[in-house]
Amino acid sequence: MKLRKYNQKGVALLPAVIVLVVILAAGGVFWWVKDHYKKTTNLPITTISPKAVNPGQNIDETANWKRVTSSKSAFSINIPDGWHVVNSTDLDLIVASLADGVKYAPGTPATATSKPVDDPDAVHRFEIFVDTNARQFDTDSAASRTSFTASGLTGTRYSEKVQIKYTTDTMQEYEYLFEHNGKACHAYYRVLSGESDSVAIVEKALKTLDFK
Repeated sequence: MKLRKYNQKGVALLPAVIVLVVILAAGGVFWWVKDHYKKTTNLPITTISPKAVNPGQNIDETANWKRVTSSKSAFSINIPDGWHVVNSTDLDLIVASLADGVKYAPGTPATATSKPVDDPDAVHRFEIFVDTNARQFDTDSAASRTSFTASGLTGTRYSEKVQIKYTTDTMQEYEYLFEHNGKACHAYYRVLSGESDSVAIVEKALKTLDFK
């Protein structure tokens, strides 16, 4: 009986072939994982950025100011942040004191207290009222005058520097006059010498005026 001889050389090569197959398989898995990772990490990143503000865009800071309507509903106006005003319960009159009534403080809502004004004829830092007398009151006839438009109403702006009685101090006074439907709306702003003039803020407030 003839015995079959095994090819010892072939048997010896078998482990090497198995190792080679394992290495190739491992290499294939490695390159697949690397390629997949590269694709996923290279995906475009979408970022959400805040809405850009056009440098030329006008932002209306008066929009968030406190809206105050006079007690008899003759007019309403936006009061600048930080102001403290008294809304008279007897008259269509809103006033701010000379002491601290019109210190502009953005982000701090204005306060409006409804009560009788102790002395309506006193000198206030700011005041606005309605009556039927459409004439210039406090400023002199020689005061400089220009037109001033508020919410579609064209009025007159008077400005002059006056001497304060019994003192050597002066005061810059601004007077505004509007006429509508047989009524007159008067507004005043006064700045003592050495104080910061905030007429720009005052006039922004006046431009929100709704005079019925």
